[in-house]
Amino acid sequence: FEMFGISQNITELVDARDQAAVMQDRLGIAMSAASAGVYEIDLRSSERWTSPQYQALAGADALTRHAMRPFGMYHDDDIAAVRESWERCLRSQEVESIDARLHRPNGGEQWVRIFMRVQRNEHGVPTRAVGLMLDIQQQKQQEHALIEAKQQAEAATSAKSNFLASMSHEIRTPLNGVLGMNSLLLRTQLSDEQRTYARTIRSSGKALLTLINDILDLSRVDAGRVDL
Repeated sequence: FEMFGISQNITELVDARDQAAVMQDRLGIAMSAASAGVYEIDLRSSERWTSPQYQALAGADALTRHAMRPFGMYHDDDIAAVRESWERCLRSQEVESIDARLHRPNGGEQWVRIFMRVQRNEHGVPTRAVGLMLDIQQQKQQEHALIEAKQQAEAATSAKSNFLASMSHEIRTPLNGVLGMNSLLLRTQLSDEQRTYARTIRSSGKALLTLINDILDLSRVDAGRVDL
């Protein structure tokens, strides 16, 4: 026969909830576009939260290994480096970053860049760790391709320089023979027309010899075989 009630203005609460939902959607879109995942660790209870993007990037097999073994989600060769990075993060108040490979059951590689930071309470005791994991597989593949291309170019340049440096005697010898015979020819009885031709040969030969000497000197510099 009676009803009691109370009303309360919760406009600010609803607006804050809606704004938080918008921000969460924006963050989710940004992380998906950047192939990034977020994780948090409560250092007091060891509870761990990971975003869907983080779980997709890490992979089910790596996450299963991580649950059974600390840092097990990473490649066996990178576990020690990631552990050292984590220990530095616990001692520091700065953001720690490292590139590492995730474990893959087929032996493949998945490169990620990890950002970590530890939050502390008013007494300076670590309470929570937050981090970000980025997919940098394509970037690493491009870096390795550039390094390989650079090494191949350097090897080709070195081979060319070594070849020219070692061929210096073989290239100069016949040309010196041509110039020597031309010099002897000019000492013989020649017509004016023949002497003009012979002098042209000598002038062109000396110009060619100067050019070859310069090229071979530069090649020996590149090959590290210059004698002073």
